[in-house]
Order: sequence, then C-alpha cells, then structure tokens
Amino acid sequence: GPDHIYGLDGAMTPWHTDANNDGIVNGQDRLLLIFGMRRGGDAYYAMDVTDPEEPTLKWIIDSSRTGFSKLAQSWSRMSLINVKRNNGEQQVLLFGGGFDAANDDVDAHVPAGGNAIFMVDRAGNLVRRIDDSSHRDMRYSIPADVTPVDVDGDGLTDRIYAADLGAQLWRIDIDNVDSAADTSVTRLANLAGDGFQPFYGAPSVALNHSISGEFLSIVVGSGNRTDPLDDDSNNAFFLLRVVDVAKGPPASPFTTITAGRLYDATDNSLASTDATARNAAYDSLEQARGWRIDLDRGEKSLSRVVSYQGHLYATTFAPTGTSSDPCAVPSTSYLYRMDIQTGIPYGSGTDTAELIDPGKRRIRLDTNGIPSPPSVIFPKGSSVARVFVDRKAIEDIPQALTRVYWYGR
Repeated sequence: GPDHIYGLDGAMTPWHTDANNDGIVNGQDRLLLIFGMRRGGDAYYAMDVTDPEEPTLKWIIDSSRTGFSKLAQSWSRMSLINVKRNNGEQQVLLFGGGFDAANDDVDAHVPAGGNAIFMVDRAGNLVRRIDDSSHRDMRYSIPADVTPVDVDGDGLTDRIYAADLGAQLWRIDIDNVDSAADTSVTRLANLAGDGFQPFYGAPSVALNHSISGEFLSIVVGSGNRTDPLDDDSNNAFFLLRVVDVAKGPPASPFTTITAGRLYDATDNSLASTDATARNAAYDSLEQARGWRIDLDRGEKSLSRVVSYQGHLYATTFAPTGTSSDPCAVPSTSYLYRMDIQTGIPYGSGTDTAELIDPGKRRIRLDTNGIPSPPSVIFPKGSSVARVFVDRKAIEDIPQALTRVYWYGR
C-alpha cells in the first residue's frame, strides 16, 4: 500500500582481507559487508564488521556523490572481482546502475536512470563508470546483477555481461580499467521485438562445445519484477550463441543480435519424431544466432537462469486468479529444465513421446509466491549434485566432475 515503508533490502557482499589466508577473521584481517537498499533508496553502504559487537560504517555511495549521478535504486548486488589496473592488479566492486522508480507501472521500454555500470575500490572511490557516454544505446536501467567473466583464466576479469530493462544485453571487454582505450563496449543484443521484454536477472554465461566448435551461451529470461501479477504479459527465455570466445572484443564487423535472428524453439520441433520436421528445425537453428522459448501469457522469469553441465535451470511465476488482497493472489510457479544447445526438455524421461510436449520442459513447484532461483548444491561424499528451489530438493544430477587434490608449496 501507499504507507509501506522500504528499508534495507539489498543482497550483501562480504569482502574479507584474509592476511594469513586461513579463512578466519583474525589477526590483521578486516571484514566489510557491502549492501544496497533495493526499494529503500539509491545508496550502497559498507560496514566494517571485523568486530561483530562493534560494527562501524565505513562509507556510503549514493546519487549525490560526484560521478554517481546515474545511480538509481540500488538493486544490483556488488561482485568482488580482480582487475588489471595500470601495471598491477586490484580488487574492486562491480555493480549495475539500479532501478529508476520512474519506471514503476510502466510497461514499455523507457530511457531512465540507472543506465550505467560502476566499479569502486575498497574505500568506495569510483574506479570506472560505463554509461551512455561509452555507448549511446545504453539508455535503460540496469537493476540486475552484472556477470563478470575471466576469459583466459589468469584470475583477472576481462569481460562483463549485463542486461537492461530495454531488452538489451551488453558485452564489455576490458584490460587495464584505468584506460578508456582498453575498453570495448558492444551492444550484444537488442531483443525487444514487438513487446515489453525487461531483464531483471543477471545473464548466465557458460562455455560449451559442439561439432561446430566452442561457443559461449548467454542466457536471460524476461519478466517485469515490479508487476508480477500482470496476467497479460508476454515473456521468454533467450539464449545467444556467441562464437567470439577468445579474450578481446568481438570480431569486426559485429552485428547486434535481434529477436528475429533467434530460432523459435517454443514448440520443440527439434525433438519431433518426424525426421523431416526435425532436420528442418536443426537447419533453422544452425542458421540462427541462438534460440528463444516463449512463456505462457502472464508467466514471468523473475530471477537468474542457472547453466550447469550443458543444461539450463530456471524458475518462473504466473498469477492464476484474482484477489482483493494482492498478497493472496492464486499463482503457479515452475522449474524449467532445458538443453543449452537446443532448448529440448531435460530430465523428463527417455520416452520420445514425452519429449515432444514442450510442457515437459517444466515441472510445477510446490511453493507459494515468487520462487527463488535454482541452486546447484554438492552434498559432501555424494556422487550426485542436487538442484534446490526455495530450500527444497527438486532433482538429483549425476555428478560428472571428480574431486582433485593438489599440494601447494
């Protein structure tokens, strides 16, 4: 209601400077907790909780500070990353610009605040900002978490993926963060199509192998998290197939991926028992730059998608009725399980007749309200990984990974 008071509702990021590398806060160690306000405001706070009985406020970042005028409501969880800075390395915090409250109840792609990506150091000082001065099409709010990637495995983040409320996906290739010349900003995709496709979840990124070679899968789902009870929305899962895997910007010239360049895998023709239809579907997928799967009307993807061992796991939410109490509206939640390369249902059995049904991509969850994102847990001593949603075990996955021991000198 109008009298609802928002406080601190942002996810926390711990920053432990572990001087003796023992995993315990002791000796000369320091521990910061950094968190945003989400609906409560446009600020981030850093608390020193090294002594939990005497916490101290170290710094505040908000839109009034120089360099942060584009900061909106602080929805994006800060990621602690290592970057190259001049001739050395440094840990910094990476986050999206947030949600502009002016977009409340707006079912359209509207340029707004929060259209930026920030990096700050341990003291909260601005290290780097990427915004519409870096690329003129970065005009929409970025409330989602940002996805950092270490492409070459040297321990340093050299690529960043971000999603915005304008149905755009961004790729930022970085080297030395202090050099604008070492940064390339690419509008990877514009997936707006004919409808409202806002992205509130971080892009899920995975390296895959196929008969055509290596590719990166970039996956997001759309859905307006500020209006989850809208029963007339049209949302989808999108997978982009990116072959520019190596470190550095994409090969030139690069063409932004649009919704029309994605194969529509909704009806699951790729699993058809009709060989002609199936082969035609694979030919279409091969020519496309990824795939999309449309959700039911009113169904929304409101959290991040999880990529694991060639498969995707994602939750959705859909209102199924009305109520005078907005907190008691009947709803249904689902867990989707799909193959990364094709979107074919995964985990629905070996019966081909079952696989033909696109609905077999999802199972109904026994949960109330908006479900959590899936989590893959590795129980100690077990040969399987377990998928959890809302603290409930949903599925066991045979574990293809093996434990490796090494001795460090």
